[in-house]
Amino acid sequence: MGRGRGLQAARLQRAGREGEEGEWEESVHGEWSVYSTEPWVCSLLRRGGGRSSLTRAGAVRHDRGIRCFGLIALCSWLALCLCAGEARAQATRYTVREGDTCRGIATRVYGDGEAYRRIHDANPQLGPPPHDLEPGTVLTLPAPEPPAELSAVHRRVERRPPAAAAFADARAGQQLPRGTQVRTHDAASAEITFADDAQVTVRERTLVIVYGGERRLAQRRVTRAELERGALRSRLGELAGRAPLEVETPSSRASLDGDGVVSVEEDGTSRVANHGRRIATVEAGGERVRLPPGTGTVVRRGERPTRARRLLPPPRWTVERSGPVIGFVGLGGNLRGGFEPVRGAARYRVEVAASPRGAELLTTLEVPGDARSFAAEGLPEGTVYVSAASIDPRGLEGRRSPWRAYTVRLARLVEPGGGTPEGDARPPRVWPGTWLVAPRTMDCRDDEGVWSGIVTLRETGSRSVTCRDRAGDEPAPLAVVVRDVRVEAEADARLVRDRTTTLRLRLPEGGPPTRTLVADLPDGFRAGPARAIEDGVSLEVYAAPDAPAEARVGLAVAAGSERVPLGSLVLAVTDPAPLEPAPTPARPDPPSPPPRPVQSAFGDLAWPSALSLRDERRGGLAAWIQAGALEAPGDPQVRVWVGARAQLPDLPLRVGFASQLDVLARPESPERRGDADLLANVGALLLDEGPLGAAIDLSVWIPTRAEPDSLGRVRFAPSLEGSWRPLPWLALRTRQGALIDATERGARLWSGALGVDFAPIDALAFGAALEGTAGRFSDREGAALGVSGGAELRLGLLDVALGARVALTDEARALLGAWAVTGSVRLFAR
Repeated sequence: MGRGRGLQAARLQRAGREGEEGEWEESVHGEWSVYSTEPWVCSLLRRGGGRSSLTRAGAVRHDRGIRCFGLIALCSWLALCLCAGEARAQATRYTVREGDTCRGIATRVYGDGEAYRRIHDANPQLGPPPHDLEPGTVLTLPAPEPPAELSAVHRRVERRPPAAAAFADARAGQQLPRGTQVRTHDAASAEITFADDAQVTVRERTLVIVYGGERRLAQRRVTRAELERGALRSRLGELAGRAPLEVETPSSRASLDGDGVVSVEEDGTSRVANHGRRIATVEAGGERVRLPPGTGTVVRRGERPTRARRLLPPPRWTVERSGPVIGFVGLGGNLRGGFEPVRGAARYRVEVAASPRGAELLTTLEVPGDARSFAAEGLPEGTVYVSAASIDPRGLEGRRSPWRAYTVRLARLVEPGGGTPEGDARPPRVWPGTWLVAPRTMDCRDDEGVWSGIVTLRETGSRSVTCRDRAGDEPAPLAVVVRDVRVEAEADARLVRDRTTTLRLRLPEGGPPTRTLVADLPDGFRAGPARAIEDGVSLEVYAAPDAPAEARVGLAVAAGSERVPLGSLVLAVTDPAPLEPAPTPARPDPPSPPPRPVQSAFGDLAWPSALSLRDERRGGLAAWIQAGALEAPGDPQVRVWVGARAQLPDLPLRVGFASQLDVLARPESPERRGDADLLANVGALLLDEGPLGAAIDLSVWIPTRAEPDSLGRVRFAPSLEGSWRPLPWLALRTRQGALIDATERGARLWSGALGVDFAPIDALAFGAALEGTAGRFSDREGAALGVSGGAELRLGLLDVALGARVALTDEARALLGAWAVTGSVRLFAR
C-alpha cells in the first residue's frame, strides 16, 4: 500500500502478518491505520482517546495508545458502510473463462498475483479458498489502485489514461491509472511518484507509459514503465526492500535498483546509465548485461547490449561560493557559471531546477565538451538549483554534480511615464530617463555613481549597472542599452525674434510619452507644453527681441524631479520680416463708435400680461434680482422677481428663466396672477450690424398651482424685438408679440411696446416707452395702455436699474395696477 494513494474505500488494516489464505494473526497489540475519504470518521476516531495524526488522503494513524478495541472496530465498521457504495461504483464485472484462477485474474488486472485477496474480499459468495472457478461465473473486481501520480509538472505536459481517446493537459497531483501515457513537450518536464515513493523525472520531448507495481516470477516485485522516446531519470533511493524500476524501451529492458538515466533516440537506440550503488541489468537480443555502479551501456534496435562502460565523473565548479543572480522583471535572471573540463567529455548537460530534488526543471542546456562555462537565461525570482553531468562520445550520461543553490533577484525597469520596456531583447533597450529599481534588500549604481535603490539611466549607449546585497555580494553587472534619441526639425525651421514660432520636432517611433517631455532652451527663449503630433511633438517657442543669432533647442524627459536630456538641434534666429504699409484709402470712412447702452428696467420681469423692452443685442451670462411695489386695493402689493439668461457658446441661441413671488399682498385680478409661477424662454439674435439689431423670442408661462393662487394655465408669448440707433447716444426700440393661453377659452392678446433711449455717457442710459395690450381676455374683450420710464447704470459686471410705470386706461389699471415702481441688480459676464 505504501503511502495509501488512491484507495477507493475506507478499510481497517492491521500492521501485522497476514496468512496465506488471508486470515488475521490473533493479537490485540499492534499498530492500526484507518484510511477513509470521510473526514468525520477521522474526527470520531480522534475523540476516542490516545494519540492520532492526520495523513495524506484522509488517513488517520492511531498508535499503540489506543487500548479500546471495540471503539476501533465500531469506527471501522461505520467507515466501511459509508464507503461501500463508492467502492461498488468503482468496481467492474468480470466473466470467468476456461482456465481462469483468482491469482491469474489478479495478475492481468492488477499486475500482481498476490492481489487475489481483493477478489476474495469482493466476492464472498465464492466461499473459503481454494476456489474452483467455473466458466461463466460473474465476479466483482474492485478498481485497480492508481500506481502513481504526477507530483510535479513544468510547462506543457499531457497525459492520456487508458480509457481516454486523446491527450489532455496534465497538472500536478493527478493520479496515473495503470497504462496511462505521459507526454512532455519542448522545455517541459514532469515528476512521477510511484506508490512506494520511487520517483522518476521525465525530461523534455518524452513519451512514457506508467504501469506501476507488478510481481514477476519467484515473487519478485518491480515498478514498470515503458519509454517510447525521450529520457527518464530515476530516483529510487537505497531503501532495503524497495522494488526496482523496470523500464522497457523499443530495443531493451532495463532494471534499475537506484538512481540512473534511461534514454531512447528517434531510431530506437537505448542508453542506460547506472548512477546508483547497486548493480543494474539490461536485457536485449536474448542477452543480459550487468551494469555495476557508475557504468552504462548502449543498445541499438535488434542488437545485443554493449559491454559495460565506465561513466565520466561530473565537472567541478571553478567558483566555490555561489552568490546571488540578478536580472530584470519580464526577462528573468541570467545565471553564468564555470566548471573545469572533464577529460573525454563530448558535451555536458546542465539542468536548472526549482526544487533541490531536481524536479520542475526550469531549463536544460547542452554545452560542448570544450566549453568551460554556461549561461542560463530567463530564470524566475527565488531560489534555483543547478547541476551538471558529463556525457561521453557514446552518449552515456554520467553522475550529475550535487545540486547547487542560487538566489535569483530581479530588478525592475520603469520608463518615463510609468511603462515597461517592450519586447524581450537582451540586453533590454530603454529610453533616457528610465528608472532601474533595485531588487529588495539590494542597492545599485551606474558606473561610479552613488549606491541607491533607484538608478536613473541618463547617458545613451550600452550601460553597466552594478548591484550588491546587504552582505556585500556583487553579482554579475546588469547590461542595458539606453537608446540614442535624434531630434529633427523641418528643413526650413527657424525662430523669429519677438514672435512665437510653432516647431514640429520628429522623434523615433515609440519614444517617451509626450506628457513627460519638456523643452530645454537657453536664456531669452521660452516654450509652452509639448503636444503630440503624428511623428513627434509640437512646441510653441517664443524668442525675445534681443535673442542671439542661434538657439539650441533641446528636449528633456521629466524623471521625477530630474530632467534627463533626450536630444537637441541648433536653429537660426532671425528678425521679423518688415510689414508692407497698407494702402491708404482715397476716402477713409470714419470708424463707427460702439453703441451705447439702453435701459431694461421692465424688460426682464416675469409679467404674464405685458411685454416690455429689452436690450436684444446683449449676449453673455446674466442673473438678476428685482423688487417692486404695485398699486393694489389696500396696501401696495410687493413682488420680487429672480431670473437668469445665458448665451450658448458659439451659437446665436440664448435661454433663460424667471419667476416672481408676492411677499405682502396677492392681486385679485386673474390677469395679474402669476405668484410663484415659472417663465422659460429661448431666443436668437437675428441681426447685429451697425445701427440695426433684431431678435426673436419664445417665452412660456408655466403655472405651479391652480387658480386663483396662480395663473392656472400655460401661456405662450412669442415676440419680435428690434432697434435702430441713428446716433451713438440715441436708440429707437420696439417689441411686438402675442399672449396666447393653451386652453380653448383662454386669452388671445396682442402686446407691444415702443420706446426711445438716451445715453449721455457710455455707462448710463435713460429711456421711456409706451406699452399696450389688446384683444380677448379670458372673460372679456379689452385694451390696456400705459407709459413707463427707467434708468440703468452699468459698472463692469454689475448693472443697477430703476423704473416706474403708470396706467393710462381702466383696463391697464386692472391688469398692471395704477402704478408700479421697481429696482433691480444684475450680474453680467460676457
